Amino acid sequence: MRKVVWKLFVDYEKEEKWLNDMAAKGLAFEDYSFARYVFSDCKPGEYIYRIELLENSFRNPESQQYLSFMSETGAEPVANWFRWIYFRKKAAEGVFELYSDIESKIAHFNRIMWLFFIIMCMEIVIGLSNINIGLQFRDGIHDGAPANFVIGVVCVCIGIVLFFPFNRTRLQVKKLRQDKLLME
Repeated sequence: MRKVVWKLFVDYEKEEKWLNDMAAKGLAFEDYSFARYVFSDCKPGEYIYRIELLENSFRNPESQQYLSFMSETGAEPVANWFRWIYFRKKAAEGVFELYSDIESKIAHFNRIMWLFFIIMCMEIVIGLSNINIGLQFRDGIHDGAPANFVIGVVCVCIGIVLFFPFNRTRLQVKKLRQDKLLME
């Protein structure tokens, strides 16, 4: 039986935990599109899921080579969305981790941190621009001024919300770098 769940995540680690919790309940993650998860029945705990932000687009030859390598290890790419890739592996095959060293974890968290940073900055700039347009035309010269103002406020709020996962990821990178220094 197929089940569709609509849910939006900003934190990929919480999303990954949720997918693994769903698998523990006997629901295998099968497909994803923006905030839409498709599941099918499976044995409880049959799969372990991991999510990764690829360095390049999904169709890039380097990404395809990496996906081929992951398939050879038993990790199956289940879905992709932009540069995000969802992997699963049979739990019976043992532990499933994407990164075995600190440097690769730092590189992964850096990709995520910069993604959040760029989107956060874009949202704030677009929001402030729309607020400015809304305020300039508030005297009735432009009919769209109230809409610009509202859109601007929404964009700035989204930018502020994105600061939190950006900062959390930034702190994770900082901690991993400290751990790396301690190991050297």
